[in-house]
Parts: sequence; structure tokens; C-alpha cells
Amino acid sequence: MDIVRVTSSIALGRGKLKIKYLMPGELDALTTAFQDWFDASRNAGKQRSMHGRYCIVYLMLRFTGARQGEVVRLDDAKDIDFRAGEIRIVTLTKQGE
Repeated sequence: MDIVRVTSSIALGRGKLKIKYLMPGELDALTTAFQDWFDASRNAGKQRSMHGRYCIVYLMLRFTGARQGEVVRLDDAKDIDFRAGEIRIVTLTKQGE
């Protein structure tokens, strides 16, 4: 997988904290790198399955705005409806709700 260099940042507060983020072209390059990495994995077996899961996690994070914990807690048997093309993401709720 090629390395994508982060070139942009946002200063928060009094300039003490900078959040680095990717520009649209850099995000596209990262997505392409993930796809190439997945395509280069062997046609069958555990490696391709593992690479596929990493790619899906990345794509979910990129395109849904879900948090990392929400994505990794997904249960593909319960939370993904392949026929309807829907994914149920369980978010944090207030206690008692």
C-alpha cells in the first residue's frame, strides 16, 4: 500500500491542537491504495477475507461518518441487510433510553 502524505490541517483553540486531514485527492488516492491492496491479495482464503474486512471498515468510515467503534462493533449477521442494501449502526445513547 502506498503512503499518502497529509498536507492540510486545522488549528483548534489557541493554536495548541492541530487536526490533520486529507484533501479530496488524497482521500481518493488512499481509497485507490486500499482497493489495489485488496485486489493484490490471493484469490481465495483467509488473507483475502481479512483484507476485504479492512477495506470495508475503511469505506464505512470514509463514506458514512460513523465512528470507528461503531463500525468495528457491526455484526454482519444482524446489522447488515444485503437485500435492502442497508446497514444498521448502533450509536451511543443516554442511559435509560
